[in-house]
Amino acid sequence: MSVFGSLAGLATTGIDLFVGGQLTKAMLMVDNEDDRSGMLGQFLEFQFNPETLKINRAQARTSTPVMGTQDRQQDQNAAPQNDSTIQLSNIIFDTYENKPFDSVYVKYIKMLEDFVGYDPHKHAPPNLVFTWGRFTTDLSADAALKCKLDNLDVEYTMFLNDGTPVRAKVNMTLRLGLTHEEQAGTKSMSSPDHAKLVTVKRGETLSDIAAAEYDNPGEWRRIATANEIDNPMSIPPGTKLIVPPILS
Repeated sequence: MSVFGSLAGLATTGIDLFVGGQLTKAMLMVDNEDDRSGMLGQFLEFQFNPETLKINRAQARTSTPVMGTQDRQQDQNAAPQNDSTIQLSNIIFDTYENKPFDSVYVKYIKMLEDFVGYDPHKHAPPNLVFTWGRFTTDLSADAALKCKLDNLDVEYTMFLNDGTPVRAKVNMTLRLGLTHEEQAGTKSMSSPDHAKLVTVKRGETLSDIAAAEYDNPGEWRRIATANEIDNPMSIPPGTKLIVPPILS
């Protein structure tokens, strides 16, 4: 390892030991609840912790028309975590001091590429868990953050004479969010606290619309009354209906 690399590693380790008393390594692992994954049980403990960690919180919003004088668009907030990311920067992986020399690609980077790639067993990228000691304990009640490896940027900075890569600097973006199963069990965040305008689809009934908008198909009469519908069984597809608010 170069003098610079050694000093950088020692400095990072020294800070970690000084602040926390014991060095805790960041880790990425396949979620043990993702039982369809062919990568179950795989994990990668970072050789050196990230130099910086940046969290981006963005609200996932859906825009729906609000009935009024201008029929303006109204944003409805959804679960913010669905559009949140963690950016990990300047993560060093190094195999120069391994004798005989290991390829840093084979030992570390290949697994990261598998994490960001396509898992043929589940027809999707694997669900991952990111942990980093007290940080993830404070950030998540589960002491771990479910995520997907959304973006991977690798810069190889040292090679042997035969071309073997022995040092790499990695930046990555983890996209936080719920699994498909968790999303299916989560109540819709669309709030029926203001009027909306919906278009009737072919085969759709007022009960279907009430179930989608109010989570209660029995509220179909509220929609029928607001639109002065006498026969709820004969609503042509394409009809625009007002969905009135439920005010508490």
